[in-house]
Amino acid sequence: KFPAASSQTAQPSQRPAPSQVILLLLLLWRSPAMEGLIKGLVDVALRGVAARVGDGNGRDGRPNGREDEEDHEQEERSRSTWAEVVAGGDQDDEGERPAHRYQQQHDYARPPHHRQQQQQQQSFESLHVLSCHSPQPRPMKPKLPGDEATATSAQQQQALVDQLFKAAELVEAGDFVNARGILARLNHHLSPTGKPLTRSSFYCKEALQCIITNHSGSTPLSASPPLQQNPSSTALSSPLDVVHKLSAYKAFSDISPILQFANFTCTQAILEELNGCDRIHIFDFDIGVGGQWSSFMQELAQRRCAATAAPPSLKITAFVSLSSHHPFELGLTRENLSHFASELSLPFEFNILSIDSFDPVGLLRMSQSGEAIAVNLPAGLAYPSISTLLCFVKQLAPKIVVSVDHGCDHSDFTFSRHFLQVLESTTILLDSIDAAGSNPEVANKIERYLLQPRIENSVMGRYRVTDKPLPWWTQIASAGFISVSFSNFTETLAECLLKRLQVREFHVEKCQASLLLCWKHVGLVSVSAWRC
Repeated sequence: KFPAASSQTAQPSQRPAPSQVILLLLLLWRSPAMEGLIKGLVDVALRGVAARVGDGNGRDGRPNGREDEEDHEQEERSRSTWAEVVAGGDQDDEGERPAHRYQQQHDYARPPHHRQQQQQQQSFESLHVLSCHSPQPRPMKPKLPGDEATATSAQQQQALVDQLFKAAELVEAGDFVNARGILARLNHHLSPTGKPLTRSSFYCKEALQCIITNHSGSTPLSASPPLQQNPSSTALSSPLDVVHKLSAYKAFSDISPILQFANFTCTQAILEELNGCDRIHIFDFDIGVGGQWSSFMQELAQRRCAATAAPPSLKITAFVSLSSHHPFELGLTRENLSHFASELSLPFEFNILSIDSFDPVGLLRMSQSGEAIAVNLPAGLAYPSISTLLCFVKQLAPKIVVSVDHGCDHSDFTFSRHFLQVLESTTILLDSIDAAGSNPEVANKIERYLLQPRIENSVMGRYRVTDKPLPWWTQIASAGFISVSFSNFTETLAECLLKRLQVREFHVEKCQASLLLCWKHVGLVSVSAWRC
């Protein structure tokens, strides 16, 4: 039973004065108990950081220092820009970059287990901040409907990337049945239109689909000859496709500095190295449509006229894959270059060889005495034994070797990590194309005939390599080549090339001996030069 109510009149409660409350809080804050609590929080945070860092040593037992910072600097800058591309927008009403907030919650460029480590680190950082500042809570910004929509979109995009990465892991493990099931579900969510992440995911999905489609029985794709029995989904099938490819090449060259930067830097380095040579022979493993050699021939003719000397002779030997180059395209390349050389009164010879059945020993029989040799050898070339090819290239004793890396060469990664890096770099590249204000139809043509074949070659080429190869710089240096710095004149002209364009955010950086074309501080294409 409840006790009976008292007959006495209730007395008002004695409430302490505000000054007494403040004095009590100050006493508690200065008390040993509160100091012990703060010290405990700090100790927990320090133990968490110590457990994460270990004994202070980095990989391979080396002290953590500038080596680790330099290794991760470019990757972190790339991830930040990619998150900004995916999130969209510049700043919200408080001046904070949504892309930065988005990067902390959704780090696409890391597999799921890497993101868990990042969340653990953030929890330790939050604990440390809590222990060093007032325990009073910060005012929360009210959640707006637009914020919820952005968060939902971010979750959907994160799930999309996770599914693609899972499919790549299954392909890497040889589980093509489950990988095919994931790609079948993704077909309902991906298309070559929309935001850069959606389009790049579509092209990367198609590359995985090519691997699964070309896989038959117990013979893995990695055991087949390169680009011979495994045609790409973007192979040119008619002369009309060739016309579209040439149109896409011109449009890409007009709206983006990527092609012009790569072609100009390579040809300028060759011109400076072969200045004064009478017989020039170029071995080209990345002929494209041959447009870079037109400007090269014009420069040769102008130098000849200025020196009032006999015209030098030029021979180009191109190595191509018949699965990626239509015979009509190769015929046009030969005809255009020959006609241009004839107008310049330049002795010219053009040869085409198939790299599918190419024997590197034949390189030695192609060169003649008295020729000044230059080699255009791109990074990430789809060839089964790059080390063997580099050894034979060195036996040619070229005066210079130029190499272009379009940002997708991460051959030292596992297949799934390489696939994720291709997805990231492609997303940033597509964002730079959109920033140029190109027509959607033109952008789709550029992606269909230029970028998608490059993506498929990179993904399929890495899958064919069963062992984990060395990075490109390590491979070419191990073959006995020495990197060469570009001249100040070449760097200045490359910067002048960018000033002619209307698209901002592009700039040139010097990375060791290479020249790097960057978009929002992320490298899109780099060019390097080498000597024996």
